[in-house]
Amino acid sequence: RETAVLEESTSVVGLRSRELLHRFQAARAALSAGAGRGDVERMAAELFFDQFLALALAGDLRSSLWCLERPEIWRAFHGAAAAGRMARLQLWQSLAARLPRIETELVQAGALEWLAKESVLTRRDALEVARAFAARSHGSLCHGWALYAEARLTAPWSTEDSAAIRSASALLEAARVISRGDPRLSQRASDAISRLQNLSIGCRAPNFATEDARGNEICLEDLRGKVVLVRFWSFTQGDVADVLGEDRALVSEYWDDRFALLGVNGDQDSREFLRQCEENGVLWENAWEALHRGSAGSAWHVDAPATILLDEDGVVRFVDLEGAALRAALHELVLTQRQSLGQRTGRGRHESDEEGRAGDDPRWR
Repeated sequence: RETAVLEESTSVVGLRSRELLHRFQAARAALSAGAGRGDVERMAAELFFDQFLALALAGDLRSSLWCLERPEIWRAFHGAAAAGRMARLQLWQSLAARLPRIETELVQAGALEWLAKESVLTRRDALEVARAFAARSHGSLCHGWALYAEARLTAPWSTEDSAAIRSASALLEAARVISRGDPRLSQRASDAISRLQNLSIGCRAPNFATEDARGNEICLEDLRGKVVLVRFWSFTQGDVADVLGEDRALVSEYWDDRFALLGVNGDQDSREFLRQCEENGVLWENAWEALHRGSAGSAWHVDAPATILLDEDGVVRFVDLEGAALRAALHELVLTQRQSLGQRTGRGRHESDEEGRAGDDPRWR
């Protein structure tokens, strides 16, 4: 009798989740006429978050995946509250406990790719979840994706821990072996190995040659001698207004012969991209690589969104910083470069040059 009641309850929850998903999709379509893509997704998701979460906590797989796919909405509702993190951890653990029955659904949804980029849980908790998935799915594609997630959480792009990089590389090699039959996993694992080997903190960034939306060549090597912020981005990402506002402020403050901001854009239509650049005051140099990965993305094995900050010698110094942390890191590199330049050219001359610039150009204030 208990089994029958549970099955009936699960069936009812499943029907409610399908209905709720249809309502969410209808709301998203209705909102799309008056807002950007990222705004539409967020606005629609916020309308239905509580209902999806209730169904997820009742054991519905579809609702669990919906909630876990949207960490930014989760944070909007729970902030940094411990109860919110615990509920999210329980959702991940409940999925791991249902393996191997739901392996196919997890792989098809890309759930373990979300786990690899988990931003609500602590890294320690997310690592434990990844290891639980790996332990309960040995030898399958789900196991390969679990190893990939564990590797990404073991060595974030910003790590300087060489032991963590070696450990993550070994996990990624194992994931690549398992990935036969899943080209997406094979590509993700290969990209991560290359990026850890060539774009970790302290590595000299590989050169690339690409083009802007008008066909003009852009070569990273030409920027050597400057502090360079390379940002992979698109107008379709949800936080694009904040990103462009931050970049305009950086350009205003640091745009001189010692700093360069280079965007690598992934929007599909070059005319629309140029129109939006003009409309949004995007005046700094941008490579345009459409929706597919172009020369810069291929050379670095990087997809948007991402930021890589290079020093004047082209060495990677900071990765994936935003806001105040990015401004502080950039200020540190520019200040170091100014001091180095002053030592090479003579202190007195350098100081008078700085004073003259500060007096004449408001960007130096």
